[in-house]
Amino acid sequence: MDIREEKRVIRREALAARRSLTADERHDFSKRIQKQLFDQDEYLTAKCVFLYAAMEEEVHTNAIISDLLGAGKMVCLPYVDEERNMVAVRLHSIVDLVEGKFGILTVGDGLREVVDPEKISLVLVPGAAFTRMGDRIGMGGGFFDDYLPKATHAHRIGLTYSCQLVDHIPMEENDCTVEKIITENEVIECV
Repeated sequence: MDIREEKRVIRREALAARRSLTADERHDFSKRIQKQLFDQDEYLTAKCVFLYAAMEEEVHTNAIISDLLGAGKMVCLPYVDEERNMVAVRLHSIVDLVEGKFGILTVGDGLREVVDPEKISLVLVPGAAFTRMGDRIGMGGGFFDDYLPKATHAHRIGLTYSCQLVDHIPMEENDCTVEKIITENEVIECV
């Protein structure tokens, strides 16, 4: 099996495990993940945070977005342009969110202010699967793997449910890792 096929299998199995969680479990686990995140130094000291607006099955981020906005921090969300490049756009208010590509919430037309990746101090990274070493597989589009190297001053924390942790992910040259992973059960410092 080649690397890409192995990744597809891992992604499919991890997403199936995530789908098997009930809505109540996802809600409870997300609250536990958020509580742990709110205690992390990288989160507390960040001035500009790039994160995702969660789809239903992902670790929920609405409370995180609200907390960051309430603290007066700069909040950025992904926006994928017509050339399939992902950029970070500033979110000033939850009411500015609209449905974008792939059904993912982003900042509405006319309100998109692209933020220089160098200004980002923390990226909360989604993923289909993670290892305890910080390796990750995304949804297959490569958007975060293309973007993360540009955010050279940013810490990277993966948010995931424990059922999405796997023993091994085959990594390719352009695949990016995270420094820390937070699940509903633990905070993992990646080596």
